Amino acid sequence: MGRLINEGARAGRFNISVTQFLSTEVWRPDKNEQKKIADCLDSVNALIAAQGRKVEALRAHKKGLIQQLFPQEGETQPRLRFPEFEGKRSWKERKLSQIVEVSSGQVDPTESPYCDMPHIGGENIESDNVRLEPGKPALELGLISGKYLFDGGHRSGPHFSDRAISYHLA
Repeated sequence: MGRLINEGARAGRFNISVTQFLSTEVWRPDKNEQKKIADCLDSVNALIAAQGRKVEALRAHKKGLIQQLFPQEGETQPRLRFPEFEGKRSWKERKLSQIVEVSSGQVDPTESPYCDMPHIGGENIESDNVRLEPGKPALELGLISGKYLFDGGHRSGPHFSDRAISYHLA
C-alpha cells in the first residue's frame, strides 16, 4: 500500500486503478487482535486527552496564582504572599530605566558571559502585566546580536533563575 501511495504522491495525486488498489496485499490480524489493538490505542488516546485537560487546568491555576502573587492595579503588594514575607513592606515600584542597563553599542551574545544568559524576546513578554519570563540561553538560540542587560540584583518576573547574574534582552 505504501508503494502505491508514494507513486500516486509523486504524480501529484492518489490515482490508481480499482484493480491495482484491490490487488494490494495488506497485513490483517484476526478480529480479536484487531479489537485488542484498537482498545490499546483508544486507551492511549484517552490518556493523551486527560493529560491535555490537566495541562489546561494547570495553566488556569498558574494564571490565578500570577494574579494573586503580583500586585494588581492600584495595589502595592500582592494579595497572596509566602509566609516568610507576610507583614513585610510593600513592593517598590521602579521605572524600567532603574533596573535595565542599556549597553552602548550591541553586546555579542556569542561571547561569554552573554551566551549563557537567558534571552528575553517579545515572545517572553506577557503583555497584560508586562511580566518578563526568561527564555533559552542566547547561545542555544544562535543569536548574533543583542542590546540590553538586566542587573542581576533585580528580578522582573516570577520565573527568573537565582543563579543568573543578568539577563539578555534583545
